[in-house]
Amino acid sequence: MCVAIERLRRDTGRIPELVPGYLEELPPGPFSGEPLRLTSDAGSFTVFGVGRDARDDGGAIGGTEAPHSPDVGTTVRYAR
Repeated sequence: MCVAIERLRRDTGRIPELVPGYLEELPPGPFSGEPLRLTSDAGSFTVFGVGRDARDDGGAIGGTEAPHSPDVGTTVRYAR
């Protein structure tokens, strides 16, 4: 999924919907079974699913932002 996001960003300069075109469907998150989610800013994007508490923490995947049970995922810095 991360490769598809970066390809789309390079092709269009933004991150719109990945389905259809780059992916047939979004993979499910490990705890909720719902499609993975995406947040982005000027320098990176985060692909995530909600954590064990089934609460969407907006892509907070560690540290002190959501100590109760952070989301699970990865953050990728944009290629230059």
